[in-house]
Amino acid sequence: MQTNLKRDPILHVKRSDLTFLLIRYLPDSIGITDFVDNLFMSASKNKMQLKGMYRFRARTRTKEKGERSQQAENTKVEIFNRLLASIRTKSGIGIIKTLPKTDGNYVLLKEITALAINFHEQIAGANLEQSFMFFIETGIELMRKKYSLSKFKYYKDKIYERYVVNSIIKNDNAPDKSKKFYLAWKKIVQSYAPGAVDIESEEDYADIVLARMEADKFKATYEDWITSQFEGLSFLDVVPNFNQLYGVNAKKRYREFINNKSYKKAGEISDDTEDDFETDEQKLYFEMLRKLRSSE
Repeated sequence: MQTNLKRDPILHVKRSDLTFLLIRYLPDSIGITDFVDNLFMSASKNKMQLKGMYRFRARTRTKEKGERSQQAENTKVEIFNRLLASIRTKSGIGIIKTLPKTDGNYVLLKEITALAINFHEQIAGANLEQSFMFFIETGIELMRKKYSLSKFKYYKDKIYERYVVNSIIKNDNAPDKSKKFYLAWKKIVQSYAPGAVDIESEEDYADIVLARMEADKFKATYEDWITSQFEGLSFLDVVPNFNQLYGVNAKKRYREFINNKSYKKAGEISDDTEDDFETDEQKLYFEMLRKLRSSE
């Protein structure tokens, strides 16, 4: 008579991996290092098989490294905690205190801090506190009066998008020219669609800056560049979106417009117009758009 025997699986786990899991699921009041040591001692007393688990009681350096890493993470959580309370207080909600570790939302605070750290790494920020401040201030602004700590998870992509937009405007290499481009757009749009909606957000103006930079690369007059976009999209009978004023298709519309006018000024189009022209700000912006679209 055969009996189906089931073998108990042996769990092989590195101390760092085990520490990560315990940090995530155990209360902060429990010392993780002592917990792991006690786990080993208890298993030894009960004569359990501990293949590979000898790692737990050795490697002092690994132990210290894990402790330092956890201490650093806890420090970041407290920095975020302090800044969140301070910024919320300044917003006029009232005097907001930092969340104590015993609060039920402290675990959520850790999760939001991890999102803020990821944001800091995405933008390659030099100062962690400044990244945290932008993340918090922008998040609260997007929430308006309906603040909730959990909403940072929903707005994290919008916060990153806002940072990219601000960077484009802040790093505009010729703000006076961008203003002239905008005034040219404002004049031309009235001839095609009187009463059309004007710029409504910083995102719109960031598109104006990128379009102006592209027009400059082509050595185009702003009037020709903008008119070419309206003419090229006239079959849609709509005012072009601001993000349609630049990019591959915008370049094609400009070339066709110039050719149809039956003239070509000397040097109007540079030799490298076939190349995709992207500044660092544009690359960051397009990369952000690709990430947002891929996550939808």
